[in-house]
This record gives sequence, structure tokens and C-alpha cells, in this order.
Amino acid sequence: MHSLFAGCAVFYSALTQVGFCCALFTSSVKNGRINKACPTVKRKRGLIIWVKTIAITNQKGGVGKTTTAINLAACLAEMGKRILLVDLDPQGNSTSGIGLRAGDQTVYEALMDNVPLANIITATKTKNLWLASADIRLAGAELELKDVPQREYMLKQILQTVEQQYDFIFIDCPPSLGLLTLNALTAAQRVLIPIQCEYYALEGVTSLMNTVNRVQRSFNRGLDIEGIFIDHAGWDAPI
Repeated sequence: MHSLFAGCAVFYSALTQVGFCCALFTSSVKNGRINKACPTVKRKRGLIIWVKTIAITNQKGGVGKTTTAINLAACLAEMGKRILLVDLDPQGNSTSGIGLRAGDQTVYEALMDNVPLANIITATKTKNLWLASADIRLAGAELELKDVPQREYMLKQILQTVEQQYDFIFIDCPPSLGLLTLNALTAAQRVLIPIQCEYYALEGVTSLMNTVNRVQRSFNRGLDIEGIFIDHAGWDAPI
């Protein structure tokens, strides 16, 4: 447990204190004005604070996306940051993994039925951590979104209604490069990519990088890669 929190502390320090804050300040403020293409800005007690939305994605299943999303969200919440975890996977593993069940209203209803996202967000047992739950109903959104105008921006639009309330928003993506993942990449400022130590996992990351590049060109110029990290590897495993 101590090593877990120590690792998250290092991640949080690198994410927010030196490189993160300096990079955001230089890219988000230009000629004294806020650059709207950069991470969302909110004001708190007279200070400018950047709300960072991070999509955790890899089209390969079983690489640790959900485990990463839950643990990063919980650790940052324990450090006093207000965190929203968005379960965008129809398997609903972030929802069950955090100890909750999807109710009558989930991310699906927010996307497809115009239910306010604030109505489906649930407090968890961890202080400062909230969840937007999902279940198998979300699988239908892939088909239903096909004919919706501006379908790539649906998640971004509903997140904008609540993002001022949080310091970080983590999106746990499904193991695919379909419309749900495309929505996550359009809504996020950064992408975090877990990868296994194997050849086929590397091939999958190549496809994901191509998708990220297309999203940058077409839907989200401010999207950038936060990092690619290796999991499912012991310290003695060959890399």
C-alpha cells in the first residue's frame, strides 16, 4: 500500500507541480488571454486552476485500463483533489471495481436521453471521488450514435456541464477504437496508455497512435499524450 501511494505521489508530482503547471501556463495563457484549445480553466479563490481530463485507453483488452483508472482516481482523491471517474466501458468494470452498481440512470442516459450528467454522478466511499457509472446499456450507444449530428462531441458536451466541480476527470475507455473511445479522445486533454510487455500489444499501440493523430487533426487540436506506461511486468521480466 505504501508503495502504491508513493508511486501515485510521484505521478501526481510530475503531473501537476513542475512540468504540468509550467507547460499549461505557457500553452494556456497567450498575450494575457486564456487559450480555449487548452485544458479547461476555472477560478478558485482568485487563482487560475486547470481542470485536466485524461482518457485512459488502449484498444487491447486486459492491459490494466480500469485498474489504472480506479487507482489513480482513488489516490488523487486521497490527496485532496476532487476527482470524477467516468466509466465509458459497457462492461462497467470501473463501476463494479469501485464498489458500486449502475442505477437506472447511467452514462448511456446522459449521452442518448439528455439526462443531465449531474443527475447520474454518484459519490463513492472514498472522499473526493465521484463516479459516472455504466453498464451493458452503453453498448447500444455505438450504433445509436452513428446517425447523430456532431456525434464525436457528445461526451465533451455533457462533461462541460460539470467539469468546473472537479480537479481531474478520468475516463475509463472500452477496449476498442469505436465511437465511445472517439468521444473520450475528443473530450480529453490528455491520453494515458497502459501497455503490456509483448509484441502484439505494441502493434495495438501503433493503431491507437494513428487514431490519436486523426483526432488531433479533426476534432481536438489540444489533445496530447500524457504517457505510455508498462504494466503486467515483474521487476525481473525482460523488456
